[in-house]
Amino acid sequence: TVTFTSYFNRGYYQSWNFTIQHEFSPTLLAQVAYVGTHGVHIDMNVNINGAAPGTGTAGRQLYPYITSDMNEIEPFGDMTYNALEASVRHRIGPSIIGASYTFSKAIDNMNGDNNDASLFRAYPVSFSLDKQIAGFDRAHNFQFYAVYDLPFGKGHTWLNQGLTSWILGNWELTTSLSRESGLPFGVGTSAAVNAGGQSNSAEQINPVVQIFGGHDLTHPYFDGSAFANPPPNTLGNTGRYLGGVFGPGLFQMNAAISRIFPFKEGRITFQLQGEAYNLTNTVVFANPGSTSGATANCCWSTGANGITNYNSFGVITGTQSTPRYLVVAGYLRF
Repeated sequence: TVTFTSYFNRGYYQSWNFTIQHEFSPTLLAQVAYVGTHGVHIDMNVNINGAAPGTGTAGRQLYPYITSDMNEIEPFGDMTYNALEASVRHRIGPSIIGASYTFSKAIDNMNGDNNDASLFRAYPVSFSLDKQIAGFDRAHNFQFYAVYDLPFGKGHTWLNQGLTSWILGNWELTTSLSRESGLPFGVGTSAAVNAGGQSNSAEQINPVVQIFGGHDLTHPYFDGSAFANPPPNTLGNTGRYLGGVFGPGLFQMNAAISRIFPFKEGRITFQLQGEAYNLTNTVVFANPGSTSGATANCCWSTGANGITNYNSFGVITGTQSTPRYLVVAGYLRF
């Protein structure tokens, strides 16, 4: 069941921006900016008939009248985003080269397009535990791009006459490179919490979670022995996401080459373009599996040979990138 509150307030966003821009020369421009955003009273899906840990069905807020979950759209969503952005752009004749870097942090208490409370913490008994780093947060984001006018053909330095000028002239090469840090992830558990409407997270028993960086069944991404199931009828201390622990980062390089052929004094043009996505064919791994079982040690076991078996917990089994692919296209404009 989904309901709406009778005192629903429309949410809003507040923004703060401050930018310093300096032109070192007519062709060199640099910029540093602070960007801040605060989302207030954002509508979200909240279970208003949850129970406190250990209280079972009788502990639900609307018991004995309603004994199942009841979700209500409430203006309880809250998010903050703060970022330092720096960029530089340099023009060299008809060509451009530029780069940007963003250092940011986003915090919220909701997740997904439907703005569900991520762990479905019951309101109001443990709802505040959902406010943590946002699931889309990428702390570091570096972008590089270049648009290069190849120096061939009429009006250029080389091969500016005859048939070679017509064939090789007026080609433009573009490239972009993205390097971003990884996304956060949480450690869930199927351990019983005996609380209707509540989901649970694992207990972090080691202060530091060691990152191994592996990506197969025998080489996990992180140390699963840093976690255990919480005590019975208790919520784990890790919440939605692990603080300071992130999945693999993102790297991708794309490139394209294109040329425009004018006809009828430019009234008709034909553009021929070739594109390469993920040019280096780099594999970008997805976040590791992070849902533990209900066994006593939560996440791992030791086999007869003394080798630790993580049972896919903490193991990367997928990718977030696509293999390299090429596209050739033509565009006729008239």
